Parts: sequence; C-alpha cells; structure tokens
Amino acid sequence: MNKDAIKVTPSTFCKQAAHYIYRPIDFTILARAIAKSNLAHSSTMEWTRGDTIGRGASATVSLATTASGDRLAVKSAELAKSASLQGEQFFLSKLSSPYVVEYMGFDVGYENMKPVYNLFMEYVPGGTLSDVIKKRGGAFD
Repeated sequence: MNKDAIKVTPSTFCKQAAHYIYRPIDFTILARAIAKSNLAHSSTMEWTRGDTIGRGASATVSLATTASGDRLAVKSAELAKSASLQGEQFFLSKLSSPYVVEYMGFDVGYENMKPVYNLFMEYVPGGTLSDVIKKRGGAFD
C-alpha cells in the first residue's frame, strides 16, 4: 500500500495514476443516489414491513406486504453493513431457476434515521432449508 494512502473502513477502492488510494463512503449520499437512480428498480414498489421471520449474521428477514396485497420476504441491513447483502443481490439478480428463491429487486430506504439496504425476495412459507432438513431427520430426499 502507498505510504500516503489513508485506510478508512468502510472504503472504496480507486486507482489514481499508479497509486491506490482509499476514500470514505458517505452512505447518506449513496443511499439518496441509489434511491433516485434506475439501479433501485424496486424503488417504485410500495411495501410495508411485517413481522421478523429470521435473523442472520448480516441481515434481518421480515415478511412484507405490497400495496396490491402480495407477500414477499425482505432481507434488510444498515447500508454501512450491507456489503454481504449487496453481494447476494448481485448473484440472485443473475439467477433464474425454479430451484432458487426468486429475486424481486432491492431498494435503499431510511429507518430510524439510518439508510437501510433492502433485498426483496419471493416469500416461501415453511421455514428455512435448514428447518426442512431438520424436520426430515437430516435427509434431503
């Protein structure tokens, strides 16, 4: 690393001339930019968060209802802590399989005055894959 570089966490990685430098991310500006851009292709979807149905290492999963009454799962994390969730969004957006939970989009909103990254997915009742495996005694078939 260049001796003049300043490491800031979280940071963006940028190559300038022949040196790598780190720049801090202003998550408030990033949230507004994503919300206004066409990147947030679900930003026009109106939805209401319901009960929490799961918690993981990096996100909370809630049941949500759209304005038209459809149910979906929403995985949410503070924007500053959402790198893993954004990686998941990237991969899910590329997949199309009847064996993978359907990706429905994402947005960035504000909750308790903090920017929150929301990943929208098909709601599949019955618990997690881990729950199903345990119910079947550890067997997949």
